[in-house]
Amino acid sequence: MELKYTDSIVTDFKPTGNQDFTPLHFIYPDSEGRVDPDFYDSFASGIKYQWLPITNAVQEHNMFADVDYDEEFDFKKTVQDNNDFVYAEELSRAKNIDHYNFIKQNIQSIEQNRRVYDRAGLASTILAGVVDPLNIAFFHPVFNVGIRAAWTARSAFGVAKESAKVGGIFGIGSELLRAPFDPFNTPIETTTNIAGNTVFAGLLGGGARGVANRFTKIADKYKKKKNPNPKVENVEQLDKAYENGPINSGLKEETIDRFAFMNYMLPSRRLQFHKYDGFEVLPEIKKFHLDVAFNGSVPIKGPPIQSIDMMQNIHSGKGLHLEADIRKIYMNNLIKTEGTGRFMGIDYQGPLVRYQNAMGKKPETFYASDVAGQGPIRADQKFPTPKEFEEEMINLNILMSDPKWKANYYPQLPEFKKEAIRKIEAYNKYFDQLAQDTGVFMNQSIIKGRMKTLIAELQNYDKRIQMEKDPIFRTMLSINRKKMADRIAFYEEYNPTRENFRMPIYYDKIRIREDKEFADELTEVFAKHFLEEGKYTRWTGSGYKTDEVLSIDQARKFASETVDNIKDFGDDPYGFAKPYSIGKSKHIMMRTTNIPEYKVQKFMIKDMSVFSKYAQMMAFRSEYARKFGDDSFDYILDRLEETMVQKKFSDKAIAGIKSDLLADYMRVAGQMTRDPERMDTTFARASKKLAGMAYLTTAGITSLTETVAMPIFEHGLGNVLKAVFRAVDGNFDRMKANAKDLQHSLEGLDLQRNNIQTMLLNDMLRPNQVGRVEKVLDQAENFYYKGNGLALVTQTGKLIDAAIRIPKFYKQIKNYDTLDEFDVIELQRYGIGRKEAKELLEGGSWQFTDTEMPLLNLTQWKTDTKAQRNLKSKMMTYLNTASRNTIMHATAFDRPSFADGFVYKKYRPYMKRFGIEPDPQASVGKQADGTYRYPIARIESGVMAWPFQFYNFAFAANQRITRAMFDPNKKHRLSGVIALLGMAYLTLSMRKPSWWFEEKDYPELITRLVDYSGVMGIYSDLAYKGVETAIASGIHDPDTSWLKGRYNATGWDIAFGFAGATPSMYREWILGANDLLNDRTEEGLKRVSYNFPLLGLLGLDDDLRAMGGSRY
Repeated sequence: MELKYTDSIVTDFKPTGNQDFTPLHFIYPDSEGRVDPDFYDSFASGIKYQWLPITNAVQEHNMFADVDYDEEFDFKKTVQDNNDFVYAEELSRAKNIDHYNFIKQNIQSIEQNRRVYDRAGLASTILAGVVDPLNIAFFHPVFNVGIRAAWTARSAFGVAKESAKVGGIFGIGSELLRAPFDPFNTPIETTTNIAGNTVFAGLLGGGARGVANRFTKIADKYKKKKNPNPKVENVEQLDKAYENGPINSGLKEETIDRFAFMNYMLPSRRLQFHKYDGFEVLPEIKKFHLDVAFNGSVPIKGPPIQSIDMMQNIHSGKGLHLEADIRKIYMNNLIKTEGTGRFMGIDYQGPLVRYQNAMGKKPETFYASDVAGQGPIRADQKFPTPKEFEEEMINLNILMSDPKWKANYYPQLPEFKKEAIRKIEAYNKYFDQLAQDTGVFMNQSIIKGRMKTLIAELQNYDKRIQMEKDPIFRTMLSINRKKMADRIAFYEEYNPTRENFRMPIYYDKIRIREDKEFADELTEVFAKHFLEEGKYTRWTGSGYKTDEVLSIDQARKFASETVDNIKDFGDDPYGFAKPYSIGKSKHIMMRTTNIPEYKVQKFMIKDMSVFSKYAQMMAFRSEYARKFGDDSFDYILDRLEETMVQKKFSDKAIAGIKSDLLADYMRVAGQMTRDPERMDTTFARASKKLAGMAYLTTAGITSLTETVAMPIFEHGLGNVLKAVFRAVDGNFDRMKANAKDLQHSLEGLDLQRNNIQTMLLNDMLRPNQVGRVEKVLDQAENFYYKGNGLALVTQTGKLIDAAIRIPKFYKQIKNYDTLDEFDVIELQRYGIGRKEAKELLEGGSWQFTDTEMPLLNLTQWKTDTKAQRNLKSKMMTYLNTASRNTIMHATAFDRPSFADGFVYKKYRPYMKRFGIEPDPQASVGKQADGTYRYPIARIESGVMAWPFQFYNFAFAANQRITRAMFDPNKKHRLSGVIALLGMAYLTLSMRKPSWWFEEKDYPELITRLVDYSGVMGIYSDLAYKGVETAIASGIHDPDTSWLKGRYNATGWDIAFGFAGATPSMYREWILGANDLLNDRTEEGLKRVSYNFPLLGLLGLDDDLRAMGGSRY
């Protein structure tokens, strides 16, 4: 079959009129032969150049956005009839003839204005730019903090650079507003405008500073003649000034602090910036507060400070180091391999040994769990797990306090067990030495000196009481005098020795409560001990009390009282039932009894976690003593109240200040809850664990944003790249050595500790001993946060920061006298001034690579003298705190107290029905009858913290990112924000499928990136919650607006969302169960897959959804 083709006749479209078509974007109005415009027309054209396209677009939207297309409107014919081909691209959006004419008129008005603008004079054009509303914002304090900092430093180049930055940013903003709506705009024009804005702003700022510098020099010469004493005007002079004497301390308030409403919720910011009932907080109170709780996250004024909160962390990791050492001994000697038997912090050796024992595999060598001696392998021989070995080493260490056992059995121990005991002894020696250095342990000569001082203060109280005419203040003095007398009585009986101390005693309180025979056995042990001693000595809260014991019945009576006390307060190391003991630790100067550890060995908790708990408490108490000596927190609080009363502060103001001081102090001391075993607190704690394991599967990926971007924010891109080049240059192993120096303190040990979740969930509301259910949850949680990569990424980020920071720090302390203002203020935040910089430079054991890279070499720093130990502590505190501020972790300084489960409120009579009494520390004006003029109640519950479960990062980001963006003292803000946004996009692309990006327009994607990056801290989350609430209530329609929520929520979703992740999780469980019971299997399984713990980590969530979707 033959196919035939006929010629097709194609007729070209030939429109009438002008056929020469050039795209509108490449047409430039002809300006030849025209008269130059006058000043006013030129000025007006400059304003119109920026705003006419925008106003035209707004008017067009208002007039025609809701107009329907006119089906009878023939666009092609209209263009031909009017010869409007040159405007065709813009006119193509016309919906009817009126819209067509409106667009055409707007285009022609812009075209006409451009003809005028092209011939406008320079002066009028500059003036138009200056008065432009957008450029006026350039002078607002919020946007020119960097310029103001450089201006204060009198650096013309610095002002020019900062001005150029801001000018460039505003140039970009200006073009983003104008260019999309200007039909004549070209890419070259946009680029030229931005570049011109940048250069002009830089020249204007730098020129102005240069002229000002010239006049300042002339003025300074004149002032020197009249006043030879210079005024402190910059940080370097301030650094010299405070070396010669005390100076007021406090946070440096910036403009952003006045607008940040979260500051009104933080005890730390209220104390530093705000007034209480119209009264300004006294400088000594601000200084005391910073000494306790400052975390180095923001600049301060006054001398450098290393607070208790900063310094205690360098000791808190000693328990983890001890545990690692004991496990290494186990692995080296029993398993015959290196390491600790853990992978990414998860114990694999314990399960492996249990499996081998269950399968009947015998150890290759004999192992005795006692000192019975060596022998052949028995039929029942089993290998100990690491945990069993640790418990055995603890038992052996305790038995060392028994002189007979030490003499007869210790020599028979194998060498590796002796090594383990020596490790525990070294741990105890470290804290004994720390306590001596900081003044926790006092010898008799120090006690005599303190007694002399206290007696003089007591006599001064007597004089003041006698002379005081105000009856209210006289009552206060009398009460404080009695406390002083009790304190003197305590020192009269105080025995500073801790002979044969082997281990802190934490009794197995749960078993003692539940097992009567076990409790009775302990009672008999105490009774026998009291009878042998012939006395019963115990701590009463304000001193020691001793009773003579003459009979077994009397001994049993005292022993029964002791066991009852252990049941109630066995894990009460700060003695909340004993008001005067706040600030003292039972393991330092008191125990419930003076019984040796080996006698109660059977009844103690013998777990390595006890050493970590003890380390945390000793760290706080030692650093507290370093700051305030033996003055308890109660004593200082009473003295501050006295001062405020004398200065006529109102009771309301005093109560508010005391409450906020207490809120931060308690959290720094780890005392966030008075009763961690209360049912609601226990339930809240367990529920938060479940919610965390349900919703944080991708937390490791999310944390990549700060791990990569925050070092750039903190150190600048240049220092980060230098670190990369050093690694490439052959210094990688040495950089790792620098990074590992961080692990001598608590930071950098995230894979070793089981509480990485505390960084994210801030779960510190727990007793030392928990029930079976919570033990299981603890183990699951440890697996979860190691398995999702959070611990690994967090630790890696901290080590990277240390590797970058140490060479930078060496350069800073070496060149301290020539540092710029940014570096001086940064070091000051971490407690390093000129004096400290010199000491660290000269007293450290610094080493250098072949390429001159500094090595901290912390293990080689000398610790022979107290001064050397203090210097090493100062270095470790800097490194630890700086790491915590780069890979962010919110502290008490960043969080409101209600986020930790407690608040202080004025006491009301109805509160008594709920068992709430006035708090003796926060209340004001104690009367002779025990009541208060202004009573304050402490209300606490773990449930109170539910809404803020996942806000730890947001609270930290508020200060370290959001505030830093507007802080003139922060050097690398711009590069840091860009890095955060870039990493946010990258991590989102790792978490979300491609369709998630495709279905979002640019405004929504940008807002999601800003929220995800953390640059707006908690404010972006609150903004989203506001939008989602508006959507749920019908006020806002996301389908007709660029402003959208993260999801389309119902009213119930919003209500439970505000209540927190935990209530939302329980709600979804109930709804899911209801769906499953009512044959809505797909919906039910979908709810379960998204809201049940561990499913996401184990990869079962997709399987459940697929199972539900496969039903037919």
